[in-house]
Amino acid sequence: SNRLDRMNAHYLIAERAYDEGRLNVALENYSKVISAHPIPKRVEASHLQIVRIYREMEMLSEASKEIEELTTNEKFSGIRADLNLELAKLYEMQGRDDEARKRYESITEDFPKTAASAESYFALGTATLYDEKEYGQARKYFDRSEEQTSELQSCTKLVCRLLLEKH
Repeated sequence: SNRLDRMNAHYLIAERAYDEGRLNVALENYSKVISAHPIPKRVEASHLQIVRIYREMEMLSEASKEIEELTTNEKFSGIRADLNLELAKLYEMQGRDDEARKRYESITEDFPKTAASAESYFALGTATLYDEKEYGQARKYFDRSEEQTSELQSCTKLVCRLLLEKH
């Protein structure tokens, strides 16, 4: 249980550091968690956070490599939807908008009724609104976003209403 306590401590330090924007400290502690934490869910969550941190620090090749390794490993099928979402965001950061859009669309098909799917519909709605000025289609995406998960509904409704009211 000593190892578990130590690993849980690293996890908590990583979470706090991430919330405070101290990404290097978070990265260091999440890395310790994935190397030795006995609970698979914690290891999964830490891998996902490492990908997010790489993306936020604009370490794009590291993020891509990590996503590739994790998506091909059955052990991490529980975070596959979120990994695909991270990949779509990476594409956006690189200006690869068509690939990002295709990825968002595939998330909505492959992982329906998930937070990743809701976020993907939201991203598609936002892109449609700003890039194509297609308000009707954007509203459809936003509506689909709301249908995905109940936790996101009130937040999504508010943001969608604000976005559409601007136009």
